Amino acid sequence: MTLRKRINGLEARRMVNERDTGARGRLAAKLAHMESVVVASGDASDRPGASPIERTVRRYLRGDANMGDALRDLMGGRWP
Repeated sequence: MTLRKRINGLEARRMVNERDTGARGRLAAKLAHMESVVVASGDASDRPGASPIERTVRRYLRGDANMGDALRDLMGGRWP
């Protein structure tokens, strides 16, 4: 592999990571907003009719799972 190919590969990977950062930033902002709403309500218990993302945040706030595990379960369609 030539140096030019290696540099091109690294630059391409960086571009993909920069695009992912935007999505991660938006997700982090949504989670932070949802967390502030839940904390302001003073109730971290699941309520009937709550959205899956709200239930995920409440699960995290209760300490039932860390945020990574809660998000993986949400994306995998698993719910304890």
